[in-house]
Amino acid sequence: MKRGIILVVNTNVLFSFFGKSTKTRELIFLLSGTLVSPGFALDELVKHRDEVSRKAKIGNEDFETDVCSQEACCIC
Repeated sequence: MKRGIILVVNTNVLFSFFGKSTKTRELIFLLSGTLVSPGFALDELVKHRDEVSRKAKIGNEDFETDVCSQEACCIC
């Protein structure tokens, strides 16, 4: 993706982003775009934090870091 491209993603894409070795994560990094998502998408991720962390095999610190990095790109 060219610089300056904005990619609008839903909760499912954000959920997939948390897996350290998922194709979704690889594509997002390869595309080098900006992710935007509705504010409620992050609320859903936080609501299901335990499930997201368990399935993505990440700890609370990684979850917090990834969610904080996404907060700047929310459309409320």
